[in-house]
Amino acid sequence: MKKRKYFRITFSCSEDELRAIRQTAADCGMSMSMYCKKVVLGFKPKYRLSEEDISLMQEVRKVKADLQRIANYFKYGNHQLLMEELAKVISKLKTALYDCNR
Repeated sequence: MKKRKYFRITFSCSEDELRAIRQTAADCGMSMSMYCKKVVLGFKPKYRLSEEDISLMQEVRKVKADLQRIANYFKYGNHQLLMEELAKVISKLKTALYDCNR
């Protein structure tokens, strides 16, 4: 006798609940079936970052590197270079924040 490997489970939900499950599964990059399995088994699926989120994260990394250079200038006392780097960072931050608010 051959054993079944997979079984189908169905459950009832409201239209709003269905919409929420569908949207959350899509946000996590999963099918509704996979999302429901993960949640029922105690996993906490992570949201997938959008292209915009990834772009913003890259900008934050660039600013982090700039801030590290500024900290090094403070540490070694090169104030002229410090002021130039600080102006660059301020400009990048303004651009990134302006892009976020569009």
